[in-house]
Amino acid sequence: MITTIELFKINQDKLSELSNYLTIENFKNLDFLSGKYKSIENLTEKINSKDFSFSIDLNEYMDIVTKEKFTKDANKKLSVKLYFDLLKANLPNNVFYLNEFWAFINLFVFPKLIKTLYFDNPDKSEEPSIKLKLLEKYQRYYLNNVPISNISRTGLWFLWILASKVNPVLNPDLISIAFDFIDPVKAMIERTQGKNSQILIAWLKAISKLDMKYQKLLKSEKFRSIIPTHLNNLSVIFSLESLDDDMISQTITNETMELIDTQN
Repeated sequence: MITTIELFKINQDKLSELSNYLTIENFKNLDFLSGKYKSIENLTEKINSKDFSFSIDLNEYMDIVTKEKFTKDANKKLSVKLYFDLLKANLPNNVFYLNEFWAFINLFVFPKLIKTLYFDNPDKSEEPSIKLKLLEKYQRYYLNNVPISNISRTGLWFLWILASKVNPVLNPDLISIAFDFIDPVKAMIERTQGKNSQILIAWLKAISKLDMKYQKLLKSEKFRSIIPTHLNNLSVIFSLESLDDDMISQTITNETMELIDTQN
């Protein structure tokens, strides 16, 4: 069923307050806000003092989550769908980079989706140790700092910005790579140069070229953050975007391997 949803942003002062209040346990209860705030009006304000809305079928989002066996596969489809659906809202581009906007999207448009996707059943594995590991991963992916949340930093914002920068129509394989290497890719996007479409696409192509040895280490806790930081600094210092796309990708591939070799 198509639903028209009015779009707002969380008041900046309330966002800080919410971030301290929203723990994993609170988020598991979809009514957690009602006990602290009487209505949405006490938390939100208009975007650029104007009225914005978009029409979506929330059931279609839930169908993706429930029908896909693995969370990463659901994420791929959600990323593309969210991107194209939000295009219909005709929002100013800068709004998509507002923490207050994504906090609203996470908490008031898609709370059920996020709860199901990241907290209830991350993947349909029967092995308890695997389920726990996946659950911790996705809670970190959504809330960022467990148990205290950073509700606007990741969540659905990552799904949107990935599709907006990579162009899922032209580069469907790169979207798949991104979710196979979600931690280092998310770390890159959170850095300044990772929001540059040319650099991000080159980074994803570089990952695909790496031998399995390097790919495995890239996912490790040791390297999933320091490599994106290094590449971000490298991109700024040497203005990588001035090179052609193949040269950027090859440079990033070489730098990734060299850093792993010297620090592993």
